[in-house]
Amino acid sequence: MKNLTYILILVILVATTSCEKFLDTKPKDFPDESGILNTKENLERALAGIYKTLGSANLYGLFLFHTSGSYADEAWDSRANNSTNTYANNSIQGYSHNTAAPDIYGFWKDLYVGIQRANLLLANLPASSADENLKTSVEGEARFLRAYYYFLLVTHFGDVPLITDLNYLADPYLFSRTPSVEIYNWIVNEMQQAEQNVPKASDWGYGGRVSKSAVQGILARVYLHWAGYPVKDESKYAEAKKWAEKVIGSGEHQLNPSYENIFIKYAKDEYDIKESIFEVEFNVLDASFYKAYGFVGNNNGIRGFNSSATRAYLRVTGRLWNFYNASDKRRDWVISNYIYTSGSYTTKTTQSTSAIRNIYGLCPGKWRREYENVVTNSVATPQNFPLLRYSDVLLMYAEADNAVNNGPTKQGMDYVNLVRRRGYKIASVNMNEVTPADLNYLDYNKTEFVDKVLYEERSRELCFEGLRQNDLIRWGKLIQTIQDVSNAFPTHGLPNHNAMIRGTNISEKNLLFPIPQLEYSLNRNLLPNNKGWE
Repeated sequence: MKNLTYILILVILVATTSCEKFLDTKPKDFPDESGILNTKENLERALAGIYKTLGSANLYGLFLFHTSGSYADEAWDSRANNSTNTYANNSIQGYSHNTAAPDIYGFWKDLYVGIQRANLLLANLPASSADENLKTSVEGEARFLRAYYYFLLVTHFGDVPLITDLNYLADPYLFSRTPSVEIYNWIVNEMQQAEQNVPKASDWGYGGRVSKSAVQGILARVYLHWAGYPVKDESKYAEAKKWAEKVIGSGEHQLNPSYENIFIKYAKDEYDIKESIFEVEFNVLDASFYKAYGFVGNNNGIRGFNSSATRAYLRVTGRLWNFYNASDKRRDWVISNYIYTSGSYTTKTTQSTSAIRNIYGLCPGKWRREYENVVTNSVATPQNFPLLRYSDVLLMYAEADNAVNNGPTKQGMDYVNLVRRRGYKIASVNMNEVTPADLNYLDYNKTEFVDKVLYEERSRELCFEGLRQNDLIRWGKLIQTIQDVSNAFPTHGLPNHNAMIRGTNISEKNLLFPIPQLEYSLNRNLLPNNKGWE
C-alpha cells in the first residue's frame, strides 16, 4: 500500500509537469520515497495536480460553461439544427441523454480524479518535513478543493460515494452512495477548516489560488444549495448570509466600476482580486503555478473569420435579451450584436463587424478574443473563468437575507442595487439617494423578491458563468423555465432543434444527472440510480 501511494503521488507530480520537462528529467532527479513531499517544489506540484482538475475539459475547461450555458434558459447550441443531428437527439442540451452520456461520465470521472489526488496528498502530508506554514496552507487548499469537487458532485448527482481516505486503493468498486445531507455536512466542515488555514486574497495577489474570501463565498453558495431543492433545509439560509457577510466585511473586495473591464482583464491575463475572487487558470504566463487548456471565449464567444479560433457554438435566447432594458449597459456586452468578418486576432488591425438583427442569432460576448495579449488563432485561449465574483456574493447575501427575514430588507436590496448601478453605469454608491437603477425593497414580499428580482438579476449579472442551471434547480423553477423558453423559441424551420425539443423532453428526472452507466456496471452498490434513471 505504501509503495502504491508513493507511485500515485509521483504520477501527480509528473502529470503537472510539461512533456518536455518530463522527457528531459532523469530518474535520479526525482526525490526518493522518504522525501517525496519534503520540498516546497514537490508539495506545490502535488497541489497543482489537484487544482488542474478545475481546468479539465470535463469541468471548467469546457463542459460546465458550454453545456451548462446551453441547456439552461440563457443560450442554445447552434449545432443542433435537424432531426439527425446528435446535438438535438442525444444530448444533455436537449434533455435527450441517457445514462451512457460521455459528457456526464467524464464529469464524474474527473471529479473523482481530483478527489483521489487530494486524498493522496492529505494522507502523506503529515509525514512531510517541509515548512509548517507551507504545509498548513497546502492542507487548506487541498481540503477546500476536495470539498468543492464533492459540492459539484452532490449538486449534480445527489447521493454519491464519499471517499476521504486511501481505502479505495484496495477495491474502488466496493463503495456505496452517501446521503446528500451527510455529504453537505462533510463539505462545510472541510471548508471551514480550510478557511482557517489559507491566506487572504490580498496575500496571494491573484485569483487562481484558494483564499479565505474564496472559501467564505463558496460556503455561502453551498449553504444556499443546501437550503434549496432537493434537500430544502431552509435553516441553512442563515449560514449562507453569515458567510457572504464575512466576505463583504473583510474589506478585501469591491465591485469593479466597469462591468466590461472584468472580462477584458480575463482576456488580457490580468487579475482583479477585488472583483474576481476565485477563478480557473488557463494558459497563464506568469503567476499561475498550474496551467490548463481551455476554450473560454471560443465555444462561448463571438462568431468570427477564423472558424477554429471562434467556433462560437452558443447563441443567446430571446428570454435573456428581454431580461435587460435599454438602460442596462450589461446587455450589449454579454450579448454581442456583431460578428467578426475579417482581420486577425494576432494583429487586431483589420477587424470589421456585421450586424445581426435576429436576437436568436446573437452570440455571448462576455469573453472577447480581440482583447487577448497572446493569441494563436487556435482552439485554445488564455482566458480565465470566474468561479466566484464579488457581485455574486452581494446577490447571495440578498437572497439569504430575504429568506432569514421573511422578506427583503433595505440592506439586502442595497446590495442588489449596487450591482444594478454598476450595470447601468451609475457611479454613485450613496444608498440614500435614488437612481434609475434602483429597486425599492418595500415593493416586494419574500416570494416576489426571488421571482421578480433575483430570478432575472442573477442571470443579467452572471449569465454564462455556469451558475444558472443549478440556480433554477434549487429554486424549483427549472422545468417550467425550460418549457417556457421552448414555447417561445421561433421555429426557423428547425422543428427538431434542441432549444425547442428540450421543453418536451424535460422532466423531474433531469433535476439530477444519472449515475453513469460505466460506473454502476462495475459497482452495483451505486444502484438504484437517481429517480427516473432506474
